[in-house]
Amino acid sequence: MNVKKVKNELEELLPKLKKIALSIQAMNESIAMSDLDIETRSELNYLLSMATPIEQVISEVEYWNKPIKRQGTLNKNSLGRYEIGDGDNLTSGSTIEVLKYDSFYEYDLWIKTTIEHNEDYYAIAFPGMPLNGFEARVR
Repeated sequence: MNVKKVKNELEELLPKLKKIALSIQAMNESIAMSDLDIETRSELNYLLSMATPIEQVISEVEYWNKPIKRQGTLNKNSLGRYEIGDGDNLTSGSTIEVLKYDSFYEYDLWIKTTIEHNEDYYAIAFPGMPLNGFEARVR
């Protein structure tokens, strides 16, 4: 399996996926279910159920294509916020990737997560894990 080949294929699909997502949204806004026969109504329902997963794929491929802006160790600064090196403050809603050992694969992996705050900042993917000192990167 060639990861770069699959990534390129996803990138090539992106315009089509965006067009499909817009078509589904337009149908949802303009078609009254009561005007459709049961088969068409059922097919539209299937399409509507696929809208969110299609939008998630679009979002993930777009994210994956962003360049890595900063990589380094997470440190809590004097404002009580985390930053990578002397970079921008990471606040609630910030998307980062944390380098974490995955016991299933038995390798370190970059795991995409979001920073949130409840008494202190934490990573949604790893609640309860102290952030200070972890290797992280921002795209």
